[in-house]
Amino acid sequence: MFKTDKFKGTLTSSDEGEMKWIDRNSLSDYTLVSDFMDLLKVFDSDFYSEFMYERNKSGEDWLIRLY
Repeated sequence: MFKTDKFKGTLTSSDEGEMKWIDRNSLSDYTLVSDFMDLLKVFDSDFYSEFMYERNKSGEDWLIRLY
């Protein structure tokens, strides 16, 4: 995922999926991964710079951490 207000070049799709620009207001029209909105907070924030998964104390579940 990239954030920009200017782009020069060509987006190139791969075996992993299609690359295309979409309007942010249309995100709800797409099937997104479950943690996408948390990840987007990092892009929007002047405070956060990292998105990480950490195991909980029991080691059975993953927790999303923003730093």
